[in-house]
Amino acid sequence: MQLNPLDFVDETDELYFITGRNDCLTEITQKWVKKYFPMAKLFILDIGAKEIHNFSELQANLKQKIINENQIDVYFEDNPTVFSLLRKLCPNTKIIHYGSRLCL
Repeated sequence: MQLNPLDFVDETDELYFITGRNDCLTEITQKWVKKYFPMAKLFILDIGAKEIHNFSELQANLKQKIINENQIDVYFEDNPTVFSLLRKLCPNTKIIHYGSRLCL
C-alpha cells in the first residue's frame, strides 16, 4: 500500500477496501485489514479462476456495484483502465487514480 488511508479519514468516516484477490491471498488480506484497519469494511471481489477476456471491465463492474450500493463518496483506484471505467460508472463518487502509472 502506497497511501495510508488513515491520513484521509476521521472518526466519523467509513473506510472500505474493495479488492480482487486470488484464493491464496484472500486469508492474508482479511488478516491484514483486521489487524491494521479493524474499523474498515472489506470487500473481496469474486472474480473466480476462469480465464477472463476483459478483466478490467469485470473489476470495474463489480467495484461500481459496491461503490454505488454503499454510496461511497471518494474511491482510490490504482488500475488506470478500471479508474477510467469507474469515472463513468460512478457519477456520484469522486474516483481518484493513484498508484500504477501504466498507459490507459
